[in-house]
Amino acid sequence: MNKPSFRNTICTLLVLFLGSTATLWAQSTPDDMSDFGEQVGKTFLFYVTGNNDGSCYGGEDNVYTYDSPLAVAAVHAGLLKA
Repeated sequence: MNKPSFRNTICTLLVLFLGSTATLWAQSTPDDMSDFGEQVGKTFLFYVTGNNDGSCYGGEDNVYTYDSPLAVAAVHAGLLKA
């Protein structure tokens, strides 16, 4: 299993394991990730509702620019449905 696939599997398992308690630690969802660009290596937990309204930038290999709306990028990447 390659590293990105392994990391995605671990992240998915953590979300499933945390289940409904994850919302206890979740921060309010930012419009985009511009304020987090300098915090490489840190992990954040957000409660995100998928959204189709708007455009996201990037997306090749599921890498998006910081100014992409988080909820739109999550739908574009296939992680959430609107």
